[in-house]
Amino acid sequence: MDTIKLTAAQQFLLTRAADLHGGKVAEFPTGVRGGARNKMLQALLARELVRADGEDWLMTTAGYAAIDREAPAAQAPAPTAARRTRQHTKQAVVIEMLRRPEGATTAQICASTGWLAHTVRGALSGTLRKKLRLAIISEKGADGERAYRIV
Repeated sequence: MDTIKLTAAQQFLLTRAADLHGGKVAEFPTGVRGGARNKMLQALLARELVRADGEDWLMTTAGYAAIDREAPAAQAPAPTAARRTRQHTKQAVVIEMLRRPEGATTAQICASTGWLAHTVRGALSGTLRKKLRLAIISEKGADGERAYRIV
């Protein structure tokens, strides 16, 4: 069996992940920041010692073997729950307004939340469309005002 050669920083990273963080890469050596972190992670990924899991990096079985550790027993992956919105928040109010058959205009959302129009547009495109992955459509009414609704 071939021994995988690791740099001191890679050894530190994998050892700390295994010992303290349950295999999650969470702690980098002092002085390793920004692009150096990305480069280190990419090098470990190319050697299949870590894998991406959403925004996290987790050690693989090969990663544990590289530092002479036994990989924990595989567990069935937990079902990923859809992102939820807390009740009684401005975001929840906006979502409720967008679920109405007629939807809601920017002015209506501004009036109910106290947000400015640019904040409403940002919430619609950023939080609701991208993060919560809601399908929001925009329609211009007979009065010329744009209404948004969830389909």
